Amino acid sequence: MKLLVHGAQLQCDQGSSPSQLTVLPTNRGAVTGAHVATEQDFVPLTNIAPFGMCRSPSNPQVAAAKAPQPCVPNITVPWTSVSSEIKLNGLPVLNDTSMCKCAWAGTIRPASAGQDPVSIHPWTAPAPSKKAASTAGASTPAGRSKNALVSTSKPASQPPGPQVSKPAAPSAAPKTYFRVKFVDKLATSDPIPDLDAMVKSGNRSALLFRANGIGALWLDEPEVSPGDTVSVTSILDRREGDQNIIVYDEYAASNLPTDTPNNVILIPDKRKIANAIAAAHSIRRRASWGARPPKKRRMDQDWDFTTVVIHHSGNRDLKDAKAIQDMHMDPSGPDNFDDIGYQYLIANDGTIFEGRFLAYKGSNVQMANTGKIGILLMGDFQPDWSDGFGMFTDKPTPAQIQSTIDLVGTLKRFFPLNALGGHRDYKHGTECPGDVLYVQMGSLRAATGLGGP
Repeated sequence: MKLLVHGAQLQCDQGSSPSQLTVLPTNRGAVTGAHVATEQDFVPLTNIAPFGMCRSPSNPQVAAAKAPQPCVPNITVPWTSVSSEIKLNGLPVLNDTSMCKCAWAGTIRPASAGQDPVSIHPWTAPAPSKKAASTAGASTPAGRSKNALVSTSKPASQPPGPQVSKPAAPSAAPKTYFRVKFVDKLATSDPIPDLDAMVKSGNRSALLFRANGIGALWLDEPEVSPGDTVSVTSILDRREGDQNIIVYDEYAASNLPTDTPNNVILIPDKRKIANAIAAAHSIRRRASWGARPPKKRRMDQDWDFTTVVIHHSGNRDLKDAKAIQDMHMDPSGPDNFDDIGYQYLIANDGTIFEGRFLAYKGSNVQMANTGKIGILLMGDFQPDWSDGFGMFTDKPTPAQIQSTIDLVGTLKRFFPLNALGGHRDYKHGTECPGDVLYVQMGSLRAATGLGGP
């Protein structure tokens, strides 16, 4: 038999991938240096991490989508098939035959216990001598085995119960630890994994640490000491490496306590939102059209957008996202932007291209970009001498208009949008988005439910 310890690998028969068991270091004995799990270590996200994608039709999200959905364990009862003869602080410990049930019909079992086997043998009493009989039970307190980590449920007047053939050394006093969990404030059952955080503990200098795959950042001694308070001074999302870095410094937290699993920092998962919008409209992501990286690793951040600004390509009539980005980033050109200026671009056939990463402030309304999402419809919609004063002027296609309406409708689900207008509404002296497209601003506002500038 093997006892389950912190770090044991778990598998759910309705999940797509394994996860790990987390055992908090409070009131725990140690086996091979790890913390031993009990029947009460079943709390979702705290003890039991998600198992990738859930495929159980009993999960309402899976049933609604008719496809696997991200797993969020829903466990409400303790583990079963536990080692009732071995207890830790009065609670049966877990072993490699233990199991627990998810409310979505999944069965969770250990895939690996995280420690070497421990053999349990029935106790057989030898024939006592007179001397042994006179001293029986004197060396072991009632209800305790010789292994200080476990207690038996048998009284002293009975045989001392199962004996552990490989007893561990008595547990030292629990070490001080610090734990904080990063959770999506828009879906509080969802952790945000793999965030980087600058953490300052006590009088130490701040150091950079990375949270794990279930959004938990965990420090032990010597990174923290008894009596320390801890501050998370900076938070970064670098899940795409040096591309599309998101800064969450406004969610930094000070004076967090040690020795508690309850520190939580709520953050909007901006990357998840950008990905959800892209998936909803089969948006061509930057990598698919060969976008160049921005000139700066850390771009100016923006969020909580209120306004949609509509643009056109103008006299150059560019209808290629890469060409538009090259024009915007040309150091010898009139713009010399750090990246393409618009967050989205829409081609004649209605295909939507991802422009500047959504968490970054755009460059599409001079000196007034904060809170604005720029959407460019490819084409030149301004009649002038170059196109025979209207004889050859582009007209926005029905597919472009419909994609604009659909995209704005999705953006409204995530942002407090209240206005839509053409570029000329926000910058004097420009013809953008062209007369032919500008006359449709009223119908776009009616279709999207947004007001004017």
